[in-house]
Amino acid sequence: MPLLEHVMGETMGGIAPTLVFFFMFLFAITCFMGDYVIGENNLKFITGDKKARAALIIVTVAIVFFSAYFGSDGLYAIMDVLLAICGIINCYVMFRLGKYAWEAYADYRRQKAEGIKDPVFHKSALSDPSDVTEWDD
Repeated sequence: MPLLEHVMGETMGGIAPTLVFFFMFLFAITCFMGDYVIGENNLKFITGDKKARAALIIVTVAIVFFSAYFGSDGLYAIMDVLLAICGIINCYVMFRLGKYAWEAYADYRRQKAEGIKDPVFHKSALSDPSDVTEWDD
């Protein structure tokens, strides 16, 4: 960061540290929001329990406060553990969703074999299309 601020300071002047702070803050908050949305969607898929969502919110707020309290080394250790947990949960969700991906892929391959130039996904191709809301029949 000091090197970035120095280079930007040489080209942009005294506003460089403020710009670096602003862009780093924007990057951090959007990454954090994106990770929260991914976590909440995974939680909805695993369980629809409102208590689990409340626990996620509490853990998220706790992470924000702990990250402000601990130094960089402590924060990196905490985030490494939390990202490993997120990775494990994502793998679990991917394995649960994998059968639907293979069913959709098989339908795509069938349509291509039939000579359809631009295959169209229909939720009826899935073994359980009840929760599919993104596509219409």
